[in-house]
Amino acid sequence: LVRRSIEQRELLVVEYRILHPDGSIRWIMARGRPYYNPERLMGLSSDITQRKAMQLQLSESRTLLSSLIDSTSDMIWSVDAERFGLLTFNRSLYEYFLNQRGIRIEAGMRPEDLFPTEEFVQKWRMFYHRALEEGSFTAEYLVYAGTRTLRLSLNRLERDGIVFGVSVFGKDIT
Repeated sequence: LVRRSIEQRELLVVEYRILHPDGSIRWIMARGRPYYNPERLMGLSSDITQRKAMQLQLSESRTLLSSLIDSTSDMIWSVDAERFGLLTFNRSLYEYFLNQRGIRIEAGMRPEDLFPTEEFVQKWRMFYHRALEEGSFTAEYLVYAGTRTLRLSLNRLERDGIVFGVSVFGKDIT
């Protein structure tokens, strides 16, 4: 990689691990810039083992959380606080929209993208605004396709005192 960086006159950015004689593993990030006359690479290497361990823990937590959320038949999703675009959603919500409405939902979709009538768009906007203004509440809701009734549980999402969205849990009570 160093040779290629010098030959192709590119910056070097690489992460790699090293194995110590005692069996411990350390992660290193190396960054370098090629110089010429004479050819050489000047750079810096940093131990990023702690960051790598945190990334692994975060990845494992996300995998566990996704597995738990996708294992329920309840619909679970979250939206941002400004446009009410989807942030996250579970398999049950995805399958409802695909099978009942023929819509492949994806992150960023807003109520206007999900419902064909202004009545349902406004109903969802009202739910989200209420959660943002008042906090947690529950309500019963007949889904657009008319095939089931959900007990909705809406909650304000906050991080460090700043509201960034709304989470929704929809339990089928048909």
